[in-house]
Amino acid sequence: MRRARLSRCGKPNPWRPISLTRNLAKRAESEDNGLVGAREERLAGNEALFREVNERVAEVATHFIEVETHSEPVDFTCECGRGDCASPMTMTIVEYEAIRAEPTYFGVVPGHEQPEIESVIGRHPTYLVVEKRDEDAEEVARETDPRA
Repeated sequence: MRRARLSRCGKPNPWRPISLTRNLAKRAESEDNGLVGAREERLAGNEALFREVNERVAEVATHFIEVETHSEPVDFTCECGRGDCASPMTMTIVEYEAIRAEPTYFGVVPGHEQPEIESVIGRHPTYLVVEKRDEDAEEVARETDPRA
């Protein structure tokens, strides 16, 4: 039986699934990308963490917003891979649900997109919708999708 990856305080880190960490660490070298490194693993973990945070924000907001409208703006957290980013993105629950309908879509604040692994597919005043196009990034996005 494999042990969960521990956080800095020595407790299991629920945001870093064992299979994701193991897959990234042992991934065979691909034709054009080389080994997935620590940077990519960190980025994927950060994106998964903020996507999970936003899932909880959406749950709470749904309980407090009129069910019929869902048009009230809610502050979500940027889902970019930057570890120090906690920038707010304002959108409605309907807009958030449109992003979450596809596991390879993420919401990021303008300027936080990573052109080497994702494409901007939607532009809004307070956020961008990006789609992972890199094969490894797509796989990580699907593995860490809290709705899967």
